[in-house]
Amino acid sequence: MKFRLFVLLLGAASLMASTSTIGEGKIMTDTARRFLDSLSTMQKAVTIAPFHNKIRTNWHYFPDGGYQRAYGYARRGIGYKYLDGEQEKLAENLLRAGLSDRGFDKAKGIMRLEEILRLIEKNTSDNRDQEAFYYSILGVPSSSGT
Repeated sequence: MKFRLFVLLLGAASLMASTSTIGEGKIMTDTARRFLDSLSTMQKAVTIAPFHNKIRTNWHYFPDGGYQRAYGYARRGIGYKYLDGEQEKLAENLLRAGLSDRGFDKAKGIMRLEEILRLIEKNTSDNRDQEAFYYSILGVPSSSGT
């Protein structure tokens, strides 16, 4: 009897987890589509890349100039500084859809720290900029497939 109850509970938990994952995937897909729909043709050109593009594995947080020196090409994606207010909200919704509340708060906190680092480092270049965080969409947002 205990074993049957255990199996029943395990099955229910698995069903709830898969339903939750499907729901979260749909939310992220829909949010990504809304974000992409808000972009101009030129903005989409720098934001969207094929899923198997080398940027999928070659990424790092270096300030802009350091990234190009490290990888030999400019950072791919669209930065916050190139988004209007509505696009920025949609971008943040996409980030929120992929992270927990705590993770989202950490990410936004890290972005805000750029100004503090700029002041501490007495940095007069554009290397420390809280709007120099980029979004890239790899592939086509879809509820199925890659």
